[in-house]
Formats: sequence, C-alpha cells, structure tokens
Amino acid sequence: MRRGEVAGLAWADIDLEAGKVRIQWTLGVVDAKATWKRRAKSEAGERVMSLDPATVETLRAYRAAQAEERLRLGPAWQNRQHDWQGDYREDLVFTWPDGALIHPQRWSTWFGQHCVAAGLPAIRLHDVRHTYATAALSNARGWHVIKVISERLGHASIGITLDTYAHVLPSADEEAAHSLATLILGST
Repeated sequence: MRRGEVAGLAWADIDLEAGKVRIQWTLGVVDAKATWKRRAKSEAGERVMSLDPATVETLRAYRAAQAEERLRLGPAWQNRQHDWQGDYREDLVFTWPDGALIHPQRWSTWFGQHCVAAGLPAIRLHDVRHTYATAALSNARGWHVIKVISERLGHASIGITLDTYAHVLPSADEEAAHSLATLILGST
C-alpha cells in the first residue's frame, strides 16, 4: 500500500473475519497540509486486498488496544478526523493516542528514524513498496501471478508494473531460456 492509503484507513475498510482490506480513500498532502482524497490514486487504486494471517492478528490486537485507549479517554477521544478543508473520516485505524489524525509526513519521518535506529541505510518509505514489488515479481511464477501483484499494487495496468519493475526480469530471462531449451530440446 501507498503511505496515504495506510494513513487513510478506517476500521470500516477492514474485514478482519474475511482477512480483507478495501482501499478507497487516501490521506494526502497539499501545501504541507493533510488532505483527504475521496478516491485512491487511480481507479485501479481502489481495490480489495487479502491480508495474511499474521497481519490480521496484529490488527486485532491493535484494535483491542485502541479500544481500551478510547474507553480510557472517553469524550476526549477524537473519533472524527478532519482535514484543513473540513473533509473528514471517522474511526481511523492509525491515529495519535487521543484518536487525532496523523499527518502523512509523520509516517515518513518515523520510518527514517527507525532505519537510523536499526543501523539500516536511509531509504524513503515509498522504497519499501518498491522492495515489496521487486521481491514479489522476482518470485512470480506465471503471468497470472504478475497480474495479481499489479492489482495489489493498485497499478492501472500490468504494463505499468512491468515497465516500472523491468529490472527484476533479467534473471527471469535466463530462467526462461533454460526452461524453453528443456521443453524444445528435451533434457540437456
């Protein structure tokens, strides 16, 4: 997911029983101000993705902790998160401890701080998305898997995915050469 897609998630977007998340809003930045966008980056960006069991369990635990904090704060809990234009969403997944909206730039700042603390090279938060895409594509076995990866990334077409991540494909070229030689020439 993109930074703004994660920052814009509300609990209504997540079905923990089915293990699904629906991406339809983003929290972007306009003139340095957090801004709700009622649509994802593209039509393809509006999507439903499966969640792995570990993520579902982590979200369940996080939701329970957030519910405890909400009860503790009572009326001080901010359930409706407004942007500078007055647009809002309610019941966000990721908030400050009082329920307040987290500015998207804060996510990038935190990520950079965690990289430094872990002794890792400084990369942009968005580079994690590229790492995911590269790893997924380099391990894809068949076009149907590449299509699914493209859909998970929210790309408008598989062509965008392949153009963006073509650097992953040279090893696939070598594998294809060997596979085709075996198919055409028999065992070698």
